[in-house]
Amino acid sequence: APQFLGPVCETLNLRPSGQFCTDRVVHLCLTFVDLAVELASTYKLLKPHLDFLLYQVCFPTMCLNEADIDCFENDPVEFVHKQSSPLADFYDPRMSAISLVTDLVKHRGQDVTHNVLGRMTEILHRYAAAPAEQKNHIEKDGALLTFGSLAKFLLAKEKYAKEIEGLLVTSVFPDFNSPASFLRYRACWMMQQFSSVKFSDNGTHLRNLLEMVLHRLSDPALPVQIEASKALRFLIEAKGAEETLLPVLPQLLNEYFRIMNEIGNDEVVSALQALLDKFGDHIEPHAVQLVTQLSEAFYQYCSAGDDEDDDDAALAAAQCLECIATVLKGVCSKDAMLTSLEPLLLPLVLKILGNDGEFIEY
Repeated sequence: APQFLGPVCETLNLRPSGQFCTDRVVHLCLTFVDLAVELASTYKLLKPHLDFLLYQVCFPTMCLNEADIDCFENDPVEFVHKQSSPLADFYDPRMSAISLVTDLVKHRGQDVTHNVLGRMTEILHRYAAAPAEQKNHIEKDGALLTFGSLAKFLLAKEKYAKEIEGLLVTSVFPDFNSPASFLRYRACWMMQQFSSVKFSDNGTHLRNLLEMVLHRLSDPALPVQIEASKALRFLIEAKGAEETLLPVLPQLLNEYFRIMNEIGNDEVVSALQALLDKFGDHIEPHAVQLVTQLSEAFYQYCSAGDDEDDDDAALAAAQCLECIATVLKGVCSKDAMLTSLEPLLLPLVLKILGNDGEFIEY
């Protein structure tokens, strides 16, 4: 292992020194270095080069590149699929860079944590101080991705946990209205990572946050809408969230269905299910509309799920049935309600249990 480390690090130095190296090779090299962090004999050799590894290799790899931004703006559906692809761990250098940074903090915290957090905080301060036309959105996105990736570690340590609220309010909240769409996306993602943070004021921050996330459900960029719909799933658990969300429940449900019509994403449907679970007592007036739209979404995802590569749609279709079951659970004691839902449910059951066996997995 120590003998391999030299050539691996030289290969990782190709990009920083302006030469070409494929994503796959960077991914494999970072995976090797990640394993070397835990071994005493290899870590001893790595230690003098931590700055190079963290700030010349990992951080630039974690930042969005032009191709990512182009995909985000011009092919948002593809961008969303890439973000939720289970295969990303096996080929995407960004994932292996994130793993390497988190493992360094986890196993070699005394050497890196203070430094990494200091550098990332510096980036956030620099961004906040820069005039609008000079703000480096990409660098800030990378810094927030680093903080978010370390969320579990930071929340578990008291000395960091108490700083998190300030970080969110000063550096993440403003990004909900950022002119850079990928920073609005990152703000919604950050709130999922830090959803367990308890705000110290009397609920004002939480109310503001919920309103900002609700606005982002109708963001012009589809990836932002999806992250916002996923963020709500975590935030509805917060104490006091109901008061903000209940009055807008009908509009909220409509936004979810609109997003579901655009893309088959099982996490969006899971988020809807969490909402239905939370507001079970208030679902009755919307039950018929919910079952109608969930059935339509199910048919739509089923036909999309026939493509070899569209596993997302098949997962989302299964989630739709879970959601319908959640609605039924909420109204099962109301006979009249069930009678009015029967005409919607029977065709669905017949289709799934049809003799052709086409939908047998559901």
